[in-house]
Amino acid sequence: MTTGLSYTIYSEIANVRIKGTWGYTDLMPIVPVVETGGTPFLQWLLIPPILLALMRVLRRAQLPV
Repeated sequence: MTTGLSYTIYSEIANVRIKGTWGYTDLMPIVPVVETGGTPFLQWLLIPPILLALMRVLRRAQLPV
C-alpha cells in the first residue's frame, strides 16, 4: 500500500505540475500536504484494505477440497 501511495504522489506531481500531462477542474478535491488529487490519493488508502478484507472473507468461505 505504501508503494502504491508513494507512486501515486510521484505520478501526480510529475504529470500535473512538471509535465502538464493532465490537470484538475475546480471540483477535484486536493490533498493539502502533498497537493495531489484527492480521488487518486483515496483510492490507495481505501481500495487495498477493502480488497484484503474481502479476500479474507472469501478465503474463509471456501470449502475444503
